Amino acid sequence: MFGIDNGAFSYFDEAAFTRLLRRELPRKQDCLFVCVPDKVGDHIETLIMWEQYKHLAEGWRRAFVVQDGFTGAPPDADVLFIGGTTAFKDSREVEQIVCDGVARGVHVHVGRVNGAKRFWKFRALGAHTCDGSGVSRFDHMLEKIRDFRS
Repeated sequence: MFGIDNGAFSYFDEAAFTRLLRRELPRKQDCLFVCVPDKVGDHIETLIMWEQYKHLAEGWRRAFVVQDGFTGAPPDADVLFIGGTTAFKDSREVEQIVCDGVARGVHVHVGRVNGAKRFWKFRALGAHTCDGSGVSRFDHMLEKIRDFRS
């Protein structure tokens, strides 16, 4: 199982994103979600980008990336992907967004989870999946999460 991010953290490359989706098409049934392009820390711009780019992921489970200032996801979003700034991600507001999504039966994924404290917090809230570049690259980071005791 895997998810596809859009690579838009610093710049969205539509051609590369489209090639990635085309390349992964044979494994589509194993894909949990595809993140529609977003703007880090900006909910309004992310809503605009949703309308502009959601067609690129037509037929896939589309993830709306939750950003600072979140007031709700588009009704055609299949997944909530918790993004945003560090302060936003660590806020009570995001805890409520995760709980609300889980209660509605929406798949909730949390991005940039590289530490034990954040992992176990979101697991306790019911988030379904998470990712982190550090955890995916360094075994010692994953071991710290596994061995964490509050």
